[in-house]
Parts: sequence; C-alpha cells; structure tokens
Amino acid sequence: MIVQKYTRWLLSVILFMSPISLFAQHQIEIAAMEVAVGDTFEVPVFLSSTKDISFIQMTVEYDSLQLKPVSPFVLPGADLGGLQLGLINTQLNRPLQDTLLTSKLLFQISGNAQSLTGNDLEIAQLKMVKTGAADTARIAFDTRGEYCSISTTELADIIEPELAFIDGMIYSPVLDTVEPKSIIHFPVDGAEFQPGLIVIKGSAYDSLGSGIASVELSLDDGMTWMAVIADSANFDQWHYDWQAAPGSYDFITRATDLAGNIGYSRVPRQITIVQPATVLELVIPGAAQVGTTIEIPLQMHHADNISFVQTTVEWDSSALRLQGVLIGANANGFSIGQLNRNLPFSTSATGTNTHALFQVAGNGVNALTGQSLEIAVLHFSVIGMPDSLTALAFDSECTHTYVSTAALQDICAPELQLISPVLPLVAQDQIDGHVLYYANNQPVDDVTITIAGPETRTVMTDQAGAYVIDELIRGSYTMTAMKSGNLNNAISASDALAIFQSTAFVRQLTPAQIRAGDVDRNGLLTGTDALAVLRYAAFFAAGTAAAGEWEFSATDSVIALQRQHTHDLSAYILG
Repeated sequence: MIVQKYTRWLLSVILFMSPISLFAQHQIEIAAMEVAVGDTFEVPVFLSSTKDISFIQMTVEYDSLQLKPVSPFVLPGADLGGLQLGLINTQLNRPLQDTLLTSKLLFQISGNAQSLTGNDLEIAQLKMVKTGAADTARIAFDTRGEYCSISTTELADIIEPELAFIDGMIYSPVLDTVEPKSIIHFPVDGAEFQPGLIVIKGSAYDSLGSGIASVELSLDDGMTWMAVIADSANFDQWHYDWQAAPGSYDFITRATDLAGNIGYSRVPRQITIVQPATVLELVIPGAAQVGTTIEIPLQMHHADNISFVQTTVEWDSSALRLQGVLIGANANGFSIGQLNRNLPFSTSATGTNTHALFQVAGNGVNALTGQSLEIAVLHFSVIGMPDSLTALAFDSECTHTYVSTAALQDICAPELQLISPVLPLVAQDQIDGHVLYYANNQPVDDVTITIAGPETRTVMTDQAGAYVIDELIRGSYTMTAMKSGNLNNAISASDALAIFQSTAFVRQLTPAQIRAGDVDRNGLLTGTDALAVLRYAAFFAAGTAAAGEWEFSATDSVIALQRQHTHDLSAYILG
C-alpha cells in the first residue's frame, strides 16, 4: 500500500506538476503570498485529511536572509476548532533538509479529545517579515517523519509519503525606482524655422522598469506641458504636431513610467521661429498661348498685418499688352486704387520697355495676414512671337514697389522679397482634317492646304487624305486647297450625256453632281457645260472651261481657332 501511494504521488509530480491533493488523502500546504519588502505578514497553513486528526507537528525551513519570524511566530488558524497551538521552537538546532535554506521553525497543534477532518482547513498562520530584496522566498516543509507528521484520534501517525506537502512561496514585486528616459530627436538644438507646422519627434524608454505610461512635451522649459502622440508601443517613437509661431522656445520632455517615476530630457533645446520676409510674387500660369488673354495673379506670402501695397510691374510691349488689373480673391475689403500707365521714369529690368503702377488699398481698417494671398490679378493680351521668352518684372525701387503695415511701417526691397517670372510664349493650337472625294469618300492625297491668318502655313495631305497643321498662334484663319492632275480618266462622254439629260429634265442629279458638272462655274448646269465636257473628252485644248480641274468644298471659310479645330474637305473633279 505504501509503495502504491508513493508511486501515485510521484506520477502526480512528473506527469501533471499539479497539487498532490489530487491523489493524496492527507496534505499540508503553506499558501503562496505576495508582499513587499519590509512588510509583516501572516501566511496560512492548511490541512486536508479524510481522518480525524488530533495532533499535528510541523517543521518549516526558510532563508533567514529573506524572511524573519515575528513573535509570537505562529498564530492559530481560523479553522483550528477545539485544537490549540502548543510548542513553538524557533531555535531548532537540527540539520536542514533543504540545504538552500538556512533556518528551521517547529510548532505543534493538539487537543483534548478534539479533532479536525476536511479539506483546506486553516490550522495556523506563520507570522513573518520580508527582510530581503529577492523577488521570491520559499517556506519549505522538512518532510522527514520525525519533523512533520499528523496523528489521528486512533493514535495512528501519518507521515510522508502518505502525508503530502506543498511548500509556500512568498513573492515580492521588484520596486521600480528607476527614472525612465526621454529624448528629443528633432529638431536639433539651435535650429531655426519659419512659422507653420513642425513635427517634433522623439523616443522614450524604461528598459529596467515598469514601462512608459505617458510622455509630455514642454516648449517653455517646463512651465506648461502637452501630451505627445505615441507612434509605437511603449512610446519607443513619438511625435507632436506643432503649429509654430514666431519666437524663441526651450524644448524639454518628460516621461512617466507605470510606477510613477518621472524622467526628463537632459538639456533644454533652444529653437527659434523666425518671421520670414514678406514676399510679392507674379505667378505665371505656365506657358502663354500667343493670341490669348492670360491672367497673372499677384500673390503676397508671409503677410503680417499689411494694409497697403504699391506695385510697379514692367514688361515687353512687343510680347504683352496690359488690359487691366482687378482685385484678387484674397483681398477682401481692399480695392485697386490708382493704375498709372504713364510713369515719369524708365523701366529697370532687362528685356522690358513699358510699365504700370497700381495700388491695393484698404479702408484704413482691413489688413492682410497669411500665406499665398492673391491680392490682384493682371490681365495681359499675348501678342509676342511663339517659342520665345518674355520678362515680367517688378521695379524694385523703394518708392515704386513697397508694402505698408497697419502700424504705418513701410517695407521695400531687399526686406520685401520680389519674385519675377520669365513667361514662355508658345503656339500650341492645331487645325486638322481629311480630304475625301465626294462621290465615294475615298481619300485624296497630295492636296495643298494653305491657311492664312496670324501666320501663313502650307501642308500636303497624305495617302489617307489627312493633314495636320500644329503649333499655331490662336486667331482667325482662312483655308484654301489646291490640286492638279492625277485624274485617273475620271472624265468621259458619259459625263456630258448626264449633263444633257439633266438639262432636258430626263435625269435628276444630286447637288454634288451638279457642282461637279458646272465646269463654267456660273452656278447653273446647261448645255454649255455639257459641250465643254465633250470637248475635254475629245482632247480639245480650248473650249473646255474648267473641266479636268480640282475643286474643294469648305474652302475660303473663316476658321476661328480655339486650341484644336477639325476641318474636313470634299474634293471634286469638274466635268
């Protein structure tokens, strides 16, 4: 029986690593507890037995560097009933069963005709103080029979292995007293920026502690704090979106860990936000199509309480012609004051020969502040040569171009920055189409297409009857078409017969056939036309009118070119 019980106990340890009470009828257990270093505590001792137990002797071993018994050392348990604590020996001079431990304590429980039976009965409490800093401390039973046993009312002693033991474990959480670290990676110390969005980046870590709970940023050396945004777990990376205004700032951060420790970045980083210079810019719309009217916005950047603007703009009169100046979309409460085209001084920029001065003025109350403000729009006609560049410039003289603040401070170059563009002039419009023979819609090649207008261009149709005239200046064009020869025996006496039949009202011709048969080009189809066609078919050199000549519809018409125009032609061979 003893062997069987021992085998069952051994299997419980090896196979299941679970409490032995799953198999044993008798068990003594010391509870596991969590205490802090320096705490005094009472750890319960439990008895489970199916017998009536009237006497208990227990010996426990412990590490005196981590645990120290506190008088009265052992207290009666809540389930002790009629049994009482008896002998308690803290000076037990006997060999240790567990050589990793250092001290022993023995206590006895007995009763006069009283007994205990049941599961998980609290029979005692060991009173101790946690003295060492180790995170665990074990209280183990000396399981040898002479030190640990229980006795029944029938005077039967129960010892190991029939009596199973579960040692106690005292856990002490490591006290986190280490400050976390917080670092600013960007911006660097001494950096200067312009006003606007700056993304501040950094990291925090608490490698030996409890973990980061929060990170805060101060821009004023710790006077006020703002929470940052974690970009990764535990604030390994963080950022803060800062809308920077002009001024000087002292950056520091602080990280707080889960234990409440606070760590600061080492040295404040000094950052300066500089108010940038006010800028006037003439914004070109890309390339300007010759023959069109373009709008050139005047934008003001980094405006700070500007109440008045005077601008003098210069250009080449052979390339551009000023149509007028209108108030910009962002100049609410302002208007175009003076526009002077007859200035008593010369232009100053290379490539310019004319200029105009205009003012953008408020009512004395309104002021402009902000970025990329459209304050005026200049309207120019583009009249220059394609594939050329023309200058559009500011006159930087202080009395010609300047801005004024609401505080009556005038700002001119070089404090006022002026951005002048070079405007490319291009011809990008196009006329294209096809020439097809009227009778069968077959392509007609080698037709000479000529357009006349802002420029004159000539091209030939290809084998598909197609033509393209590109890179044109925008405007109105007149087109003509010409071709000679290549008749392919298209005219015969049958054509003359068809004309005779038409004049005798025997045959009805289509309008296109009538046009082809009208060889004398008088708008009528008569016997004269038929006779001329017969003479042509008989190879007479005279008296044939225009028989054998090419004619084209939709020519000599005016084309109002706007970017791209398709103009198809129908071809006729007269006769």
